[in-house]
Amino acid sequence: MVFFHAAEFSGGTVSFSRAEFSSQTVDFAGAGFSGGTVDFSGAEFPGGTVGFAGAGFSGGTVDFSRVASWTQPPDFGPGFDMSHPPAGVMLPAATSPSPGSPAP
Repeated sequence: MVFFHAAEFSGGTVSFSRAEFSSQTVDFAGAGFSGGTVDFSGAEFPGGTVGFAGAGFSGGTVDFSRVASWTQPPDFGPGFDMSHPPAGVMLPAATSPSPGSPAP
């Protein structure tokens, strides 16, 4: 398990580019995203649990728009509307298949 819970992302750039969240739990619960950029371009979400429940999105950019795989999307918790994410949260346009999987 990796815990970022209650971390504050308030400036600069944090890159999770090309990271693979496949079998472990990565917890951003209660983290604050109030500035800067957190980039997940090229990251894969094929089966691990990535949690953002209770995270606060009040500024900056959290960019999931260019993930490599989105078959197991992060858990943003209750009340998070995937069709209307908070300002600054950029989600993929469509679910990306895992390598070797048929397209939806």
